[in-house]
Amino acid sequence: MNIDKPLEYIINTGITTDNCEFIIQPRTERGWTLDFVFNREDLPWYSGSTFYYWGVKDEIRPEIYLDNNLSFAFTPEGEITWRSFRYSGYCGVSGYTGTSYVSSGTTTPFCTGGTSNDFNVTIVFKRYYNYTGCDIENEGGSNDLITGHTITNILPYVTGATPQYETVYALNDLWFEEREKRLGTLKIYLNGIKTYQIENWEEIIPTIRTTGSTIVQIWGGGTTGSGDIHTGVTFFNLKKIKYFEEPLDFVHIRHHYLSEIKPNYNIVECTTECQDIVTIYPPTPTPTITMTQTTTPTPTPTINTDELVLNFNSITGVPVNDISSVSDWNLFFDLPENGNPFTSVEVSGLRVNLRGGSNIHVKDILFLNNKSLTYLNDVMGLITSAGYGSFYGCSSVVSYNFNGLISAGTICFRVNNSCPNCETTIFNAPLLQFAGNNCFYGLENISTYNLMSLAYSGELCFYNWKIKTFNFPSLEIIGNNCFDGCVSGQTFNFPVCTDLGNTVGNDNVFLNIVGNNINLLIPSELMTINAGNPDGDIEYLMSNNTVTIIQV
Repeated sequence: MNIDKPLEYIINTGITTDNCEFIIQPRTERGWTLDFVFNREDLPWYSGSTFYYWGVKDEIRPEIYLDNNLSFAFTPEGEITWRSFRYSGYCGVSGYTGTSYVSSGTTTPFCTGGTSNDFNVTIVFKRYYNYTGCDIENEGGSNDLITGHTITNILPYVTGATPQYETVYALNDLWFEEREKRLGTLKIYLNGIKTYQIENWEEIIPTIRTTGSTIVQIWGGGTTGSGDIHTGVTFFNLKKIKYFEEPLDFVHIRHHYLSEIKPNYNIVECTTECQDIVTIYPPTPTPTITMTQTTTPTPTPTINTDELVLNFNSITGVPVNDISSVSDWNLFFDLPENGNPFTSVEVSGLRVNLRGGSNIHVKDILFLNNKSLTYLNDVMGLITSAGYGSFYGCSSVVSYNFNGLISAGTICFRVNNSCPNCETTIFNAPLLQFAGNNCFYGLENISTYNLMSLAYSGELCFYNWKIKTFNFPSLEIIGNNCFDGCVSGQTFNFPVCTDLGNTVGNDNVFLNIVGNNINLLIPSELMTINAGNPDGDIEYLMSNNTVTIIQV
């Protein structure tokens, strides 16, 4: 189904559609989420134009449209750009002076494959501060625009009638000074994968500042006015739209994509394009002619054809009937149901090299309690996701190397309770963004890891890891008890963390870490998030250890 464009709703007014009544709030407690499914129908990117608008409609007066407008559009280069005409100000010799400027940002170009058919775009704004009740309007909100009240029934009032007032809204120094209370993080996702993020992004709170103005939410197009930076209508087919008056985190965005979008639309996911690796060898030496002619042979290049390598220590632990049968391996992985099938297999002893597959999901409990698997090396990034308990109890694996893994489910790599004799010492998954509850539970002997893209870690995710340094440059959401039992921990780097546990109290994130000298790198917001005090998990760490806190 294609949605007629543009589709317009009036903000803060009762709306009835499809037997559903609702009101679009101009400001929510924490933020919002936009979700779209598009199809370009082979149109060029410049036909995408403006596809969403939020703010005052058709307004040409700056005092009305500044900080009252926002749009998202496709660029001719296959990117998404956002724009807003903003308000600013400064105090000079003559007092406070208001100014204006255009604020904008652009994603990197989307991959061609990921937008060749239907594609899913998700846009999320999450404010740094959570407001409820009257604070929604008072803390950096629309009440900061109030500069007075005007009596609207002046003649009856003079003769003794009860006065009627109209609130006067205008941009002013208080509104600008409270800007910090409107800041947060803007993220854009393509097909459930984050492609753009900007910090200290100022939310737009639509307000009616004069009689006759209309504040709107427009899907599939923009508006005139507001400096003419939001005009246009997208010619792409708009197949689905969804609006959440809350900021969805990565786990919910990914779940929504996998459960509601991907099964119901013709999605072609982005894949890393293969590049030919050219090795240049020195020229063959010229033969030396003596009494007999000797030619130095040209060395034969060694070509690495590894793609997905599995190594076992026992034939009884190989999970297929015929280790050299590609059809048996496709049946085991349930391909093509869970991805593109392997095309060939090479076996050397108990070393299996599977080639030709792609976009593979390792289904639930596939390698459950397999004690013969000793290492997995996904050289070409064939595996993109792993499910519930996919490698649960694989305590003999020395090394995991995933070059394409993005999502790992609950208890995916967990070993049974405490496992001091577990072999796993290396875990590399540089693209992994989501790790479910108990995902790496009990891997006590990890010494080397690469989880640089990890954005979400569930409850008890790293339980009982014994390493000293936990460096997660992209980790935003940390589940309860996430680092419980990590008693050797001395350095915790979480520069973009927004949620340290499910609440701002003590969620046992660092339970049982006691008596250590610790360096903790965190965003400054976490030091005041608990009614002006640090998050409860930080307070626990400080109460039980000597902690040096570095705020960013």
